[in-house]
Amino acid sequence: MWNVSMLFLSSLGTQGSSAYLFNQLPADMIYPFVFGLTYSVFLAFILKKLRRIDGYLFYFCFLSPLASLFDYCENFGIILMLNSWHHNPGILISVTNVFSILKSSFSTIHFIVFIIALIAFGVKKLFQKMQ
Repeated sequence: MWNVSMLFLSSLGTQGSSAYLFNQLPADMIYPFVFGLTYSVFLAFILKKLRRIDGYLFYFCFLSPLASLFDYCENFGIILMLNSWHHNPGILISVTNVFSILKSSFSTIHFIVFIIALIAFGVKKLFQKMQ
């Protein structure tokens, strides 16, 4: 992993690093906040409609903010790597990779729970119309 990351960072060069730092990363600093807030509120809304907001299911609303937190940690790791690519310690690459995996894991779990909640909401509405 370390060799691949170092190869990628060195192949970016000064222009590529600058483009990533000043074009891609500023946009990627807005998205995690919007993602964390929006999907947390959406899930809470659906759980409230299902009358399940008061139980342990409410804690699933914290998955998207956790994914956002790890996304920010990943972004800061990338910033550190891009600003010092020629002498990156392997630990920085490894820690940033862990943040990427945690971000993806919490996002995936959130979307699975969100889809299940949407299906449950749809089934509930369907049964209400049938009665």
